[in-house]
Amino acid sequence: MLYHKIRRKLHPEPPQSGSVGTAAGVAASAQQQQQQQTIKSVKFNDFEAVVEACGLKKDWPQKRLGELFGVFDIDGNGEIDVPEFEKSVGQLTRMLAALQGKAADAGPPVDAMASHKQLMIALGKKEET
Repeated sequence: MLYHKIRRKLHPEPPQSGSVGTAAGVAASAQQQQQQQTIKSVKFNDFEAVVEACGLKKDWPQKRLGELFGVFDIDGNGEIDVPEFEKSVGQLTRMLAALQGKAADAGPPVDAMASHKQLMIALGKKEET
């Protein structure tokens, strides 16, 4: 969700209202196109505002949010552009998959009944039915 909000901020969609074709609609469309050309990156305060708008502010104290911004700001210029954000999200996704794979290598989750049965077998006792 945060990814899509930031992507929309960097590349807003043109208005989809019924005013297309009218003078106001043409002016709004031209303004939107100009805005699309000028918005190329987000600075920390924009990033923070998007996080707050998404309702994630309580999960991300400002210091931690600043560290996250630093993760996304690959070139260290104080701004995040779409390619940086997409690259970082891809890297984090691959890392998560690798970590989940490590957890899968540890074996399936422990099943209490199976564990009980294995314990009874190890103790040489027959399982009661």
